[in-house]
Amino acid sequence: MLAGLVSTLAINIYMDPLWYFDGNKLTKQNFAFNERLSKPNRYIKTSDNYDCLILGSSRATLLNESLIEGYNCYNFAFSGGKTEEYLAYSKWLNNRGASPRRIIIAIDDRDFTIVPGPINIPDFIQANSAPPVFWKNYLTLGSLNMSRRLLANISPLPRYYDDEFYCRIFDTAPVYKPELEDRSQVVLKENIAELYRELKGIFKNSEFIAYITPVSTWKVASRTERESKHYFQSAYAISTLFNPLYDFSIPSDRTSKTDNTYDGDHYSVELNNEISTVLNNGTTGFGIKVNDLSERDYINIYTKALNKYKAELMIDTVSVVSEK
Repeated sequence: MLAGLVSTLAINIYMDPLWYFDGNKLTKQNFAFNERLSKPNRYIKTSDNYDCLILGSSRATLLNESLIEGYNCYNFAFSGGKTEEYLAYSKWLNNRGASPRRIIIAIDDRDFTIVPGPINIPDFIQANSAPPVFWKNYLTLGSLNMSRRLLANISPLPRYYDDEFYCRIFDTAPVYKPELEDRSQVVLKENIAELYRELKGIFKNSEFIAYITPVSTWKVASRTERESKHYFQSAYAISTLFNPLYDFSIPSDRTSKTDNTYDGDHYSVELNNEISTVLNNGTTGFGIKVNDLSERDYINIYTKALNKYKAELMIDTVSVVSEK
């Protein structure tokens, strides 16, 4: 039994599926088995090096933090992230002495709705303590199974992290086949702006930049009138908190293609590099800066773009179940 435990520990340390050390030393690919734990594990080792944080969901994991000019950023984005979780992680970071000069907030359009499922905040985050020590996790069969999956190149997602922990998309990722969705039963999140106001208050001395992540034109076209109205009102309210706030979800030639995304939510590294350029330079050849517009102009410009691409792509929203 002792030999088995030692072997399990040794294999898991070498493959390092939860990023306690330097990641997978064999194949140099690191999988997103549990980013809510692995990202804090990696951050703690080098936290003194960072003066910039990126908060967001899996869409923002593909933003290369090394391209943010003038800062040493740590990308804390994780799969399925919700605003309530960003709040909890921000409090944890603040309580552990983080004092970033800049914070980049990546906001998903789904953040404006209540997504089914629990809010998954690890116990150590809620308790403001360090993550579990490595041996507690690396003596388990669960971690050993993760190591085996690393060896067999069986990723839980179409994405992986390279040996420098930059997120990439597998060449074998699915081909995106766009279709309209029935959004008539979506539940709106009424307090989204207040959640971001609370988050901003945690880091009073930090400069904030926010952006709404790109999403497929087909998904935007699927919104009901009620959801669209809530989206615009909430996004504009958030723009009063964060200046700048860029909206990359506005229908465009980028989000009307299908070869730069595998699901209409997660876009290519190349497209995310364009986002980095906008964040660095303030240019808006892609996306729009909400702060420069009145709420009416914001709605009009966005709606005009949507109608343009709906016509070009022959998207027929009449075929979707209408809002009751």
